[in-house]
Amino acid sequence: MKAPIRMALLASLVLPGAADAQSIPAQPENMSALQLQGVACILTGAATAAGAVFYSGTLAAAASALDWTIPLLVIPAAAGGYAVGCTVGSITGPGAHWLYLRFIAQP
Repeated sequence: MKAPIRMALLASLVLPGAADAQSIPAQPENMSALQLQGVACILTGAATAAGAVFYSGTLAAAASALDWTIPLLVIPAAAGGYAVGCTVGSITGPGAHWLYLRFIAQP
């Protein structure tokens, strides 16, 4: 009984299509929509996490929070800010890039 479970576990670890993975293009114009979504997710997630940390620190200082409570506020604020920013960036990133190429970067 252990052998089928072990085989199922090993089969689940194999990533489909990993052998024919594409390399990352040097120019954003050559990226797929999924690659653009990933890059936009990382960039906007990091920006909103930084903004959430800054805002939560300002809010904690304004509320006269004790020094030991600030880390308790910063970590959830950063995680929530990253999650929201990643979602918004992955949705709007490819469209914003298309608009940039269509209207601003015309030759």
